[in-house]
Amino acid sequence: MKFDTIEKLLGMLLLQKANLSTFLAQVGATAAEVEEISNDAANLQFLIDFAALLDTNKKTVTKIKQQVYNGDPDEEVSPFPKFTDPSAPFPLLAGSLERANRRNRRYKAAAGYTKEIGIALGIDGDSQPIAPETVKPTLDIFPAQSGYEAAIVIGKRGNSDMWKLMGRKMNTEKWLELASGTGKSGNVRITPTTEGSPERLELKIQLYKSNELYGQASDPTYATFNP
Repeated sequence: MKFDTIEKLLGMLLLQKANLSTFLAQVGATAAEVEEISNDAANLQFLIDFAALLDTNKKTVTKIKQQVYNGDPDEEVSPFPKFTDPSAPFPLLAGSLERANRRNRRYKAAAGYTKEIGIALGIDGDSQPIAPETVKPTLDIFPAQSGYEAAIVIGKRGNSDMWKLMGRKMNTEKWLELASGTGKSGNVRITPTTEGSPERLELKIQLYKSNELYGQASDPTYATFNP
């Protein structure tokens, strides 16, 4: 298979992270390679998510620039987004694709290699379809310093084509839809219970495919929105 996008490479690495330990002897893989694959997958996922966050922040800054240039003088300028320092899960090493291709060539040349193993490892034929019930997204929240706004990044979306951000206020039971989108990131602005006071919410992501529920909801997480 040809891994011509970072997303395709990540998908293959995640399959190998899950399945390679089962086929170590058949393909001549090592425990060190299992660790290398896991580290590369974690770093690629982090970089995809971080790039999406930066893209969202860039759009916000562009909006601020336009407001300052020729916006409505009676409207308040949007607050700057929060720019976090990147912290990758593992030391960054160039060449994840080349390392993967070298490993895959060796695995395919091994005496115990079969097409079924290749499919399980994402390197032969079509990769195994993702079972919707195994998909569970991640949610990272980056509250702005003011304006009751936050940037969000959604990871591990499987084959979904839309997400909804659900939230509920403290000491309440009902979940409400706060935002929705189709990409890896988005923005949300809430209406506070008390204007001028911070608002703490419990948040989660629910995925959808063709307007139907898809996969599990993300683990709930908390965020404080600042006035």
